Amino acid sequence: MSTSIGISEDQNSKFRRTMEDTVTVLSDFNNVKNQLYAGVFDGHAGNSLSEFCGANLHKMIVNNFGKIENVSDNLNHSFLSVDKEQSLNSGCTAVVSLILYSGANNTVNDSLKEVDGKRTLYTANVGDARAVLCRNGQAIRLTYDHKGSDDNEQRRIMDAGGYILNGRVNGVLAVTRALGDSPMKQYVVGSPYTTEIDLTEEDEWLIVACDGLWDVATDNQVVELIKGCSTGEEASKLLLEAYLIIPKVVDKSYATGEDADFVYAVSEMQGWRISMEDAHTAVLDLNRAHDSQAPESQDAANAKSFETKESNKDVSKKPAFFAVYDGHGGSNVARYTGATLYARLARSHEFKSGDWHNALINSYLNTDEAIKANPELSSDPSGCTAVSVLITPPESSSVDPSNHARKIICANAGDSRAVLSLAGEQFSLSYDHKPQNELESDRIVKAGGFVEIGRVNGNLALSRAIGDFEFKQNSDLGPEAQIVTAVPDIIEHECTGEEEFLVLACDGIWDCLSSQQVIDITRRAIANGDELKDICAHIMDKCLAPDSELGGIGCDNMTITIVAILGDRSQEEWRNWVRQRVDNGVGYKTPESVPDIFEKSEIPMDRGEQGGFDANRFGNSPLSILSNMAGASGSSLQEALESGGIVFQPSGSVTNKDGQLVYASMSDDSEESDDESAASHDGQKIVPIKDGDERQIEASGGLTDTSDDPIKSMNLAQEKKNDE
Repeated sequence: MSTSIGISEDQNSKFRRTMEDTVTVLSDFNNVKNQLYAGVFDGHAGNSLSEFCGANLHKMIVNNFGKIENVSDNLNHSFLSVDKEQSLNSGCTAVVSLILYSGANNTVNDSLKEVDGKRTLYTANVGDARAVLCRNGQAIRLTYDHKGSDDNEQRRIMDAGGYILNGRVNGVLAVTRALGDSPMKQYVVGSPYTTEIDLTEEDEWLIVACDGLWDVATDNQVVELIKGCSTGEEASKLLLEAYLIIPKVVDKSYATGEDADFVYAVSEMQGWRISMEDAHTAVLDLNRAHDSQAPESQDAANAKSFETKESNKDVSKKPAFFAVYDGHGGSNVARYTGATLYARLARSHEFKSGDWHNALINSYLNTDEAIKANPELSSDPSGCTAVSVLITPPESSSVDPSNHARKIICANAGDSRAVLSLAGEQFSLSYDHKPQNELESDRIVKAGGFVEIGRVNGNLALSRAIGDFEFKQNSDLGPEAQIVTAVPDIIEHECTGEEEFLVLACDGIWDCLSSQQVIDITRRAIANGDELKDICAHIMDKCLAPDSELGGIGCDNMTITIVAILGDRSQEEWRNWVRQRVDNGVGYKTPESVPDIFEKSEIPMDRGEQGGFDANRFGNSPLSILSNMAGASGSSLQEALESGGIVFQPSGSVTNKDGQLVYASMSDDSEESDDESAASHDGQKIVPIKDGDERQIEASGGLTDTSDDPIKSMNLAQEKKNDE
């Protein structure tokens, strides 16, 4: 039986400064024809131990053949010997596979021998490096991923006096077993998981790899990809090329619909991400969903979106509903929410009685609870942001009861966003829930969490979401008071006739364009006669990064929904109305174009490592200004940049990690721009703001309400901001 071996490795220099992996493969192992040794050692905090294992572990195994008859015991003893001989702060995960003949004498072999008999595959691993056997086209995992999420590992570590924080041992190490890591040896043990399996004629491939492969591909995906390869070299190169640099996926999916009141288009694009995790919903007549049964099975999670294209004939009484769900950590929660939340909303007593606000809030919370109660989804680590807009049937106006007007009501949890065009000027229907916002951070801390480098418990970059049950574990608190809550903010707008269109999108759009820029692009394109779906595509193309080197900016999944608000007009009349407004300068003066996002941009490349600030909204924002300044900024700003402790706001200001305004953007001719601490670029200056300046309240999202109603408290700040 012959063996074909292929080895491929890469530093992945776009994301790693040094190569810390070591690979050792020995054919005709221990001088026996067609025996094999394969070891992969994935270093962390340095490569000292991974290199030692690559050079010595196989020798330890050979030396033990004469002393330890059982091969699995030999592997266990050899792994533990590494920790005894090498007391290093650095560490490595390790996976070793041995293919041995049953009739071979592995004690002493001075010359190459051929041996007949049964071949057995022995495997040992610590950490998340993995070995997978392809048998008759199917993947068989031979190893065990030692992660902090594993219940058995958690119990072992806690019994030893340690703890798991954010899936990491003592909040530091992502694996629970490894070689080395001597300061944590009490908890992070070197005892391997071992298996043995007799090989058959149906066995085709053995894949031994570090987590760099398994983090982006499943066992079956790997097996499926290489099943047509003829040599090991071909297979290893194919895997490296397929998963090292993920090609951007620019294919777009579209959904459109229309009735007498609205026309919408939705478009999605995977972009640079490994998979698409967004979902959406578009329902022109939510009354038709009254009898819908929200699916409770995993089948619901397989539905990416829900759309309706037709409505009941009685259009005057129908409510419409649009939503975007941005998944993280997987797509299941987003897809389930997209397939079920609208139905829960439509079936609720509050909805049928016109209690729109509570209907929306409860639909979010009930969806969250349904996921938690679903055995197929409750253990899923993923979550999703959710921004939705309910457009009600005409109701008596609060200003003039004789006038019947629609209401546009937005519910938002997370950092997706909904924006309304009022005569060409953006009107925010939502605001981003970031951990550094004062209202959000107060809730997080009171629930037992913390905010570090702009993330919840140093992990999640947003503070409200559906799912993410890791952050909803405090049984003494209600859902609105958890570290991460699914309770949405509610913002209501009563229609006046100035409403032109509505845009909902995930942060893949808003990380690159401001709300006003999206309105400008959309309005100008409508005036030029472009179809809504083509406008969606254009905006996504504008936001797509030219490569994946920008630390995440322009590399995310993208979903955008544009809804034309027709009023009493036909589609053609609506387009002409918008065109005439743009041409005649009615309302906000829409520019001819928006600057290219990535042209001459110098985005700080340490964003991916520090994760401490959101370099968003571009245009002539502080990001483009600060990134082009050569040391012109004051020392405090420089320190903030280096520590990742600032946030670039859409308004062109800079806030610290507590949400306080510390620098404001203004033109060079402003009186305050004479401040010697100000930094200047391209006619704009970033001016330091002193403590107590009233603009700190405006920039940080408002004031703090100390009432006992947490939902009301969270909404009051935004209502105050909108009123201003």
